[in-house]
Amino acid sequence: MKYTYGFIADGASADFGPIGVGGEATSVHSIAYGSIAAVVSDTGNGDVTSVPKEELARHLAQHQFVSETVMNAGHTVLPMKFGTVLDSEVQVAEMLRTNRDNLQALLAEVDGLIEIDVVAMWPDIQQVFREIGREEDIVEHKNRIAELPPGRSMAERLGLGKLVKDRLDDRKRALEDRILPQWEQVARRTVRHQTRHEAMIINAAFLVNAEGRDRLEARVAEADRQEQGALNFRIVGPLPPYSFTTVQLHRARVADLDAARREIDLAERITPQMVADAARSAMRRFHPDTDPADPNLPQKFERVKAAADLLKRFCPPQGLDLRDTDRPEVLLVEPVEAP
Repeated sequence: MKYTYGFIADGASADFGPIGVGGEATSVHSIAYGSIAAVVSDTGNGDVTSVPKEELARHLAQHQFVSETVMNAGHTVLPMKFGTVLDSEVQVAEMLRTNRDNLQALLAEVDGLIEIDVVAMWPDIQQVFREIGREEDIVEHKNRIAELPPGRSMAERLGLGKLVKDRLDDRKRALEDRILPQWEQVARRTVRHQTRHEAMIINAAFLVNAEGRDRLEARVAEADRQEQGALNFRIVGPLPPYSFTTVQLHRARVADLDAARREIDLAERITPQMVADAARSAMRRFHPDTDPADPNLPQKFERVKAAADLLKRFCPPQGLDLRDTDRPEVLLVEPVEAP
């Protein structure tokens, strides 16, 4: 089996050393098809994610280490979602063949670009809470709670907690609105990630080229000077573009695709245009409005629509031959959807 880390725009095979995911260090190498290649290593485990938590963390760290090693070797890396395993080198080559155009386009989008992550935090969150606690309306709220008899202050305490959180969020938004736009100006794209705890104000990823990296780091340094120790800043990178173009593998059984093409009256050899034409014709023919008296049409229409959607998604630009009985499934590589 082949554990897959991602893709590079290189038609030559390469060896990146014995750094693969797993209990034993396995050789990481590339499998090329035309002008693109998949970065893989051998594995005896078809599911590296169903392991104890500590082992899972080690696998994830190693997955990222491999991707970053390949990037540092001079390649633009299109990262694959953690935990992707294929059956064999033949299946890897088939994945590359059927997804070639899409992979080339995605690699071109990030050619020469890297990800830089920047975090901004309060160094002392308790000090921030003390400052909020001295605000006039917060003090008044505390005084009201102190005057209430025991057992009758729960609602007021909950209200105070919400008010304090709102004030903390207001401070975070004000800082983010003041600092982040300056950084975003030098990036091709930005992803604002969720902050992971109360002290974290900014948790963002920036897609930049070499010049953009220098300018971003200079602007972070300038923000650090302006804040005069009130905030801590941390830069992580360069990284492969994890936040921007990580891809994942989807599988469809050939048997299911064959059933779908029969649902819309297609031959075994199909192309995207043939699928689009047949889907349009079938959906017109079986639309419930064509015969409102037929109670079976709505169900038939939904089956036709589902079949068409499946075929449109998995039929590659070069077409698909469903007579190929040696291939049990069709593989589709797509960007991970943003949460």
